[in-house]
Amino acid sequence: MQHPSTKPITRDEWRRQQDACHNPGCKASLRSGDIMDVHEIIGGPIRSKTITMPETWIFLCRRCHEHETSCPSQDRLVRLLTVKQWADPEHSNPSAVIRLWRPKCTKEFLAEMLNAVAKEYAKIVKELQ
Repeated sequence: MQHPSTKPITRDEWRRQQDACHNPGCKASLRSGDIMDVHEIIGGPIRSKTITMPETWIFLCRRCHEHETSCPSQDRLVRLLTVKQWADPEHSNPSAVIRLWRPKCTKEFLAEMLNAVAKEYAKIVKELQ
């Protein structure tokens, strides 16, 4: 996560720092000529807010992006938060994103979601070894 005293990164600056699809195992990249998109993990009615928040951005090839929605299910949110943590740990903040997705969530629900992200992360690491 970015230090609070530093200037926040813009979406365009962040996009220029990316090359490959964040989806683990996907080989698509700008260098290989693939079309890439920035996707907000959550958007929909709060997109005007999330479009400025790097913790909600993932970089996807067009093929992977086609399968995403702006209002993910709980299971899909876990997967997307894991992808973010895997590909962009500097800007990953699962707790903040979960609270945006469910503003009135309990501490127990938040802990459950973070545990699910940790399990999914371990699964990805194992699959890619």
